[in-house]
Amino acid sequence: MRKGLFLVLIASSYTLLGVAQNRAAEVVSRFGQNLGYWCQYTNTDYKKEAIKNCAGDNGIECLVYDALMMEFERRKNRELDVDYLLPSYMSGFETAMYEGNGIRVSISNIREETNVRFDNASMNDEKRHSLYYVSCDVNVTGAINFTSKDLFCIRKGSGLISQIAPFVGVKESGYTREKALVNTSKIKDWDHIAAGEFNSIEAFYGYSKNFPLNVGASISLSYFNIGFEYGQRFDDTPLITKQHTNFATSSLNGKCFYIMGTPGVFLRWVTISCGLGATIGTYNYESVYTSNSYDKKETFFTMKPKASFNLPIPVDFSSRDERFYISPYVGYLYVPKFTKLNSLEFGLGIRFRLNN
Repeated sequence: MRKGLFLVLIASSYTLLGVAQNRAAEVVSRFGQNLGYWCQYTNTDYKKEAIKNCAGDNGIECLVYDALMMEFERRKNRELDVDYLLPSYMSGFETAMYEGNGIRVSISNIREETNVRFDNASMNDEKRHSLYYVSCDVNVTGAINFTSKDLFCIRKGSGLISQIAPFVGVKESGYTREKALVNTSKIKDWDHIAAGEFNSIEAFYGYSKNFPLNVGASISLSYFNIGFEYGQRFDDTPLITKQHTNFATSSLNGKCFYIMGTPGVFLRWVTISCGLGATIGTYNYESVYTSNSYDKKETFFTMKPKASFNLPIPVDFSSRDERFYISPYVGYLYVPKFTKLNSLEFGLGIRFRLNN
């Protein structure tokens, strides 16, 4: 009798647990449906219904740090952190709703997660066991095209959403099913200072005292920038003159040019590069005694470190949809063998963004 009663209690406990987990999944489903209706019809009643599923007044106790929240902040060029609450999340949707043709949001593949571990030891056992966990796919189309997999944390007592976190599947030995990993560590994303997520091309012109003509072009591929430069000096005053025996002299003609490749790093607001190449000049040799004269080409190692600043046109640092940039730059031409050619260079470029 006692054994049967014990089995009944165990079965009842598992039944209640299953019901509670199903309710957690229903909370996520309701939140997703109302969020989708709000974005589609711009009716704030749906927004209010979605918020009702989240902890705190207007969701202020619901922490959000999923990939979509990070994308909202990147689009505003803000420094990324983890301290975002639901109102900021909803504000991101609201902004996107009025861009272009608006957005469509759907939450699908909703599934309860029982094996959940954390990457932060500060998450104590009491807090871990006070939550239900539900994973799902979030798909956004329209003004924003984005897909992510999220993990919703549901409070057992109130049945309200307390966290929306990124979901990471982690396979461990002995398990055939992936575990859910809640990333509770501080999120670092450097896109607010280094946005190499787009490609671009640039043409530029520069001026220096010794090389009044400096032209070039470059292309950026993600964070890598590569270019080509050409500089011309028009003053033919000899740079150096040597006296030889038998009444012979040689001089390096001041009229010369340089060519170089310029590898560098492309960041959102600045490009740092270092040109490496050669300056090519002509040695003139002449002997009065033998009536012998000739010209000889000489090549000298040349380098030019340079920093250019990428300013969007129009100058709106909060936008992420710029197509053109104006790029003033400063560089220093260095020819180790002939310091007379060393000079500071200033220039201006136009950069065109290839993709948004």
